[in-house]
Amino acid sequence: MKLPFAKENERIFFDGAMGTMLQTEGLAPGESPERWNLFRPETVRRVHAAYLSAGAGILKSNTFGANRLKMEKLGLDPREVIVRGVTLAKEAVREAGRGLAAMDIGPTGRLLAPVGDLAFEDAVSLFAEMVSAGRDAGADLILIETMSDLYEAKAAVLAAKENADLPVFVTMTFDKNGRLLTGGDAVTAAATMEGLGVRAFGMNCGVGPDVIVPILKRMREAVSIPLIANPNAGLPRRENGRDVYDVGPEEFAAAMTGAAEAGAAILGGCCGTTPAHIARLIEAIGEIPLPEEKTGLPAAVTSGIRTVRFGGEPVIVGNRIRPSGAQPEPWDPDDVVDEALAEADDGADVIGVEAEISGGEDAACAAIREVQSMTALPLALGAADPGRLEKTMREYNGRPLVGPVTEETMDRVFPLVRKYGGVAVCLTEKSGGASRNAGERLRAAEEILKTAAKYGVGKKDLLLDPLEEADAGDGAEAIRALKLIRETLGVGVSLGASGKVRADAALLAEAAEEGLDAVFADPGEEDLIDAVRE
Repeated sequence: MKLPFAKENERIFFDGAMGTMLQTEGLAPGESPERWNLFRPETVRRVHAAYLSAGAGILKSNTFGANRLKMEKLGLDPREVIVRGVTLAKEAVREAGRGLAAMDIGPTGRLLAPVGDLAFEDAVSLFAEMVSAGRDAGADLILIETMSDLYEAKAAVLAAKENADLPVFVTMTFDKNGRLLTGGDAVTAAATMEGLGVRAFGMNCGVGPDVIVPILKRMREAVSIPLIANPNAGLPRRENGRDVYDVGPEEFAAAMTGAAEAGAAILGGCCGTTPAHIARLIEAIGEIPLPEEKTGLPAAVTSGIRTVRFGGEPVIVGNRIRPSGAQPEPWDPDDVVDEALAEADDGADVIGVEAEISGGEDAACAAIREVQSMTALPLALGAADPGRLEKTMREYNGRPLVGPVTEETMDRVFPLVRKYGGVAVCLTEKSGGASRNAGERLRAAEEILKTAAKYGVGKKDLLLDPLEEADAGDGAEAIRALKLIRETLGVGVSLGASGKVRADAALLAEAAEEGLDAVFADPGEEDLIDAVRE
């Protein structure tokens, strides 16, 4: 595995806890560490230098909480705090002649709507201010850390991608069972972040090094990007008004060898870890080889708290909330919510929301947010109008299914899949080319893959649908095409995304025998669904 910034087969090590070190220098309980960038800069620089001397390769700038909401309460200019914080890390790197300075971004301290009162785009704006300041100060990468809400992490990643041309790493905080505060699991978080294009993902804070191994193993099976492990030096206990961590350097390093063997490629520490912890960690990891690249992973879509993977039993995508007729009437937002919940009750794995919704983009986004607040299932978003699709993909909490994507819309939809994350369902149908044979549909599939690759969209971000017409002859050709596409191209396949036909049970049962990954159907049609699943 080749890591960002590293030589072949070389690991990268983060530093440890800035706050822990500043406490030894007199940081008072409850005092903002970021203030020291302005009032005790030499101390901050000395801490950075100590971690570099211990062998760390990436310094986290002392900017974790330097967002506008927090800094203005202290009467400080957040941009000044951030620029100074990144500059101090850069100065330490220059003096040492080695290392990188990561612009460190923590959570806003507010809960995002609908759970809290901070709007998604307001969160993006807050993070954008931080990213811009760190970029201008010369940061080498963006580290978004200690996130406990997948939606907030997405806001921060979008801000990073839209305001800086820097690699983005993300670490989130999980409990001992691998769950976020907002309920999502580690696999869902990892799959969503990989879809958004982060260069490395993992965990920090929260728990000690002894409980992270099973969590890392689950993530390792789900994603191909490098994994990060920056745990605390154990769980804290209060002593004289301060958090105290009891896991020393030797115990920390011994536990972290398990993390490296479980698949973590980038390691370091969080609360309670000192230069001694990092030095002993680097020594202990020694010659443990880097994990191999993961290939051939199946496509996956997520909500904020659940993952649905393709490649096993066919996934049922509800298709009742979709256009009907040449000029469909827009759906009422309340009807969309009611129908989505009904599809969930009927057993859908993914709920399709492809219809035009009355009230425009804002109403569509509001309806999708409400659906997401009431069901854990991932959604499929319609791609007929790429402009509206971008708005809904941007505000969607997770990694949605997107489609159907046609020959005419590929060039507008694939950039959205690349930016926001998603799995695109693409029709092999060519303009004016109905009733084509399986070989022609295979060639159309090959063209789709080439176009997707041009926009940075890979095979695991795609499902191809070769069903075109309602007659029995087309169904037989679709089955042959489906088999060819799977065997020749190694990409997932679906049926029914076009919405032209109500695929019958016999056709879908035969398709399932050939490896069908997903079917777009009414989950209330029990005979049809039973035929697929049996």
